[in-house]
Amino acid sequence: MLSTLPGLPMFGHGQIEGFTERYGMEFKRARMEEHPNEGLIGGHQYHIAPLLKNRALFAESANFVLYDFWTDSGTVDENVFAYSNRLNDQRALILYNNRYGNTHGTIHISAASMDKGSGQLQQRSLSEGLGIPDDGSVIFAFRDTARGLEYLRRATDLVHHGLTLDLRGYQYVVLLHWRELRSTADQPWDRLCDALHGGGVHSVDEALLKLRLRPLHDALHQAINTSNVHLFAKIASEPVRKAVEDKGTKPATAILADEAAESSELTGKRTSKIPEPCVSPDTVDPRLGAFIEKSQLCFRSALEILSTDSGDVNLTSSEPDPALSYRKACEAMTMAALRLPCLERIFSTDWPPAVRYTLPSNEPGGMLEQTWTPALAWIVLRSFPARGVRVALFDKLQLRSALAEIFSSLGLEGERAWRAAAQIRVLLLQADTPSASIDSAEFWADPDVRWLAGVNQASGKTYVNKEQFEELLCWLQLPALLEIAPQDSDEARAIRGVEAVVSSACRAAEEARYNLETYLSLLKDEHESPSLKDSKSEAPRTS
Repeated sequence: MLSTLPGLPMFGHGQIEGFTERYGMEFKRARMEEHPNEGLIGGHQYHIAPLLKNRALFAESANFVLYDFWTDSGTVDENVFAYSNRLNDQRALILYNNRYGNTHGTIHISAASMDKGSGQLQQRSLSEGLGIPDDGSVIFAFRDTARGLEYLRRATDLVHHGLTLDLRGYQYVVLLHWRELRSTADQPWDRLCDALHGGGVHSVDEALLKLRLRPLHDALHQAINTSNVHLFAKIASEPVRKAVEDKGTKPATAILADEAAESSELTGKRTSKIPEPCVSPDTVDPRLGAFIEKSQLCFRSALEILSTDSGDVNLTSSEPDPALSYRKACEAMTMAALRLPCLERIFSTDWPPAVRYTLPSNEPGGMLEQTWTPALAWIVLRSFPARGVRVALFDKLQLRSALAEIFSSLGLEGERAWRAAAQIRVLLLQADTPSASIDSAEFWADPDVRWLAGVNQASGKTYVNKEQFEELLCWLQLPALLEIAPQDSDEARAIRGVEAVVSSACRAAEEARYNLETYLSLLKDEHESPSLKDSKSEAPRTS
């Protein structure tokens, strides 16, 4: 109140520091040796200092108005101080509950004050005190600087009904940064005001964007849900429903068995038993039609949002019909994803243990939501014809928070949901920037990559966390495995190429003792080795 009432605020010596000694001008120096209370100083810096920077708004009394705080019982709560002030187009409304108990009430009409011109008592309304017009098309946004929240109110509601608030014991409210807003087709402030129901948000501009993005986020949630996760896992675990019967052509599963045996003989490494037949990659299972349709709905919602936005993020497609391009890509990736558990059965021991809970598989006791959910999200978003701008699109459409919310609702708890969303963004980054491979400094400069890999500093050196690094490494192989999955004859050979990349990265990280700079140096040396180049010649790009 000292900082927000008209007049000159007076602070005593030691008041901010929390000193107990009080002395006036006659003392040349302090008589007690005291140390500043850092907590109290911090409180003044957080609560009081910002208000003092706005003293011009509070200092004058010409527009100062003191209000009665009327409770639901029809009485004035004398423990609540409520007042407003104005300076040009700036407005301020302050409330303070000067007792321990909670209270609820409305400020609408001011307390009576003497009019110096007429000598009569007068009362003013809240709208008069704040200069609010009686205009139904105007919506006011204002921020409570004490809580860091923004609110929306219709001008007509403030004019006719005032402002109703709940106040905790000794709570204060400082409402600043008032601005007038008018609804348009692109900025439906009226819809947002009704949707918030008087509640506060950290940013009304961000909340407005989320309101526009709600159809997209809802469609994304409909595509990535528990039902589809379990349906993908169920279909992926079923035997072949349609074999290749052309004369002289082996079924895909027979070729896969041959390649698995060949891989075991050539590498001398343990492989799983010859896999059982997997689903055919020829057509999309009709049961997944709903997933494809919801994915398309998500894409159409994104198109509608981008069509009304003048930003620099545009979808690109070599086909005249972007929707058709999206459907083809989504169907192809869906069919490939169903074969991921089949590929996992012939993985060698080159893979770190993290692959079991990172990529979809039929391992007993595996958490389907942890492995299949991010894979479904990757299918939906990677199918967007947005070459070169996928990360920009991801950020513009606020898909990180949308995915984290979806993942959380499907059982990924706490930070795990946000990590899964970050994993999707990292894959999109690599799709946009082919040079951002795991052995490049560009890749490791990305904040999401550093967070996912547990990058940390110790004794002036940069390290990665072993378990987190291996989990990220396994996840980065998902695009390559989806490229391999549709193949019938070269699956095992192609997987050996992927495993060479994984093995090389794991070996280099271990030799570097998970020192990031040493790791990158070792990988660079290995890539220049002819023998390693030969082992990778058959591998698709994986990271």
